[in-house]
Amino acid sequence: SAWVKTMWLLANWKLVAIGILSLALALTFKLWRGEVKEFAMFKAQVEVLGKQAEAEKKRIETEHAKVTKEIGDAWAKNLDAVRNNAVARYRMRDNPGRGFMPGLTLRPKEPDGASKERLACDPDEAFIADAAEDAAKVGAWQDWARSLNLPVK
Repeated sequence: SAWVKTMWLLANWKLVAIGILSLALALTFKLWRGEVKEFAMFKAQVEVLGKQAEAEKKRIETEHAKVTKEIGDAWAKNLDAVRNNAVARYRMRDNPGRGFMPGLTLRPKEPDGASKERLACDPDEAFIADAAEDAAKVGAWQDWARSLNLPVK
């Protein structure tokens, strides 16, 4: 019986080959269609994620522009006051009638003429104002970064 089956297969090898190739083609087509469906689902998911990312990007850009404008406006508004107040505070240290501590009306004793003489290393008013501006600029940058939830120490 096995001999007969073998002989039949050998005699009809073309039909057997066509059958095997047809099965292989059907299996390949089924697998290919499955991949096409999975890829279509993947593309749809990527499209949804892309739209979400685009909306988040627009939200972040809008918030960034708003915070940058607010900080920039505050910076421009307060710049003169920052510069003038720094110079006024620096001059106040040389005021002999003003103490450093609340409630003190007199400054501690100093050598004669020490508070009236200007030292050679004392900075000029432009330097003091520039230093105050730089310090305020660093503060504005920190406020900007904190407003955008960036890690600032």
